[in-house]
Amino acid sequence: MKIQVIYEDGVLKPTEPLHLKRKLITLYVPDEEVEDRSLQAEPPKILPVTDPLVRQRADELLKRLAKIHQEVLALPEDRLPKVSEKQLARIEAMEMREDR
Repeated sequence: MKIQVIYEDGVLKPTEPLHLKRKLITLYVPDEEVEDRSLQAEPPKILPVTDPLVRQRADELLKRLAKIHQEVLALPEDRLPKVSEKQLARIEAMEMREDR
């Protein structure tokens, strides 16, 4: 299915009503549509560390976390964990609170 959405303040809003069977879906955005991809590859900025061994370990950990982040984002939808009924109820309750 192909739909048109408006991106506003970090939120994607469908231009027409959309009724989905599940609350969690995977959305694929073409690389050319991402405005600033350099943020994805660049590790977060942290305060300078004077000890080179501490700095090296911190850099290794940041690279490892970035790799894990990318692996999770790349998971196909059928490998995502199933959402339980209890989790769905919580999600719906949070959505109702946001509507107020």
